[in-house]
Amino acid sequence: MFLGTALPLQRRTSFWLREIKQPLTSRGVTTVPLTIQTVPGFYRILLTVSASNSVNSDLYLFPNNTTYASAFSRYSIEAADAEISGFGSNTSDPALVPITGTVPGFSGLIPLNAVQYQAFNAFLLDLFYGPAPGGYDTINDRGPFIVEILINTSTGAKIIKSTGAITGGASVASGIWVDTVTAWTSLGTLELWLGTGSPPDQGGPTATISGVAVVQRLS
Repeated sequence: MFLGTALPLQRRTSFWLREIKQPLTSRGVTTVPLTIQTVPGFYRILLTVSASNSVNSDLYLFPNNTTYASAFSRYSIEAADAEISGFGSNTSDPALVPITGTVPGFSGLIPLNAVQYQAFNAFLLDLFYGPAPGGYDTINDRGPFIVEILINTSTGAKIIKSTGAITGGASVASGIWVDTVTAWTSLGTLELWLGTGSPPDQGGPTATISGVAVVQRLS
């Protein structure tokens, strides 16, 4: 049941945004400006997406529709089709060894990968941890996917938490905007990484996506 103040129906390019749970049709876009003014409070985004050209489904949220240099930390637990053979650091990936077969499709348990990264320029929600060495995941780390994002926009405690489902499995992630001074006045813009070049928070290319976003203000 929706208890918060209703938000108006919005249409931005061809990606639909609505505050009520109703099927809507969309066409391919590369960015989804949510165009919702925020006050300190509690919000939720429900998102279902397909991507025509993404091979590494990392979802980015740009609060206030911009970047803030090294102002975000990311934490996640996600399905993987590789085993860790060496630990990483706050700024580098761990060493991975690909598992024989694909996920889903091989017999056995799906491994989970736990990650803590700092110094991003926007919120990052990783949906799946792909294989190494070096390549992007072209089997399990692509759409379609669904994500629920819970958001606290309070200036001194700007934090998000997501749960996701993608071809290769489930994920739980959180992000902290470590700045405690800047006000979160616009919910922001969503972008999905194309999977090549620099990621979106560093100015890299984004994937072409279609889907539905439902945004609710809960308090």
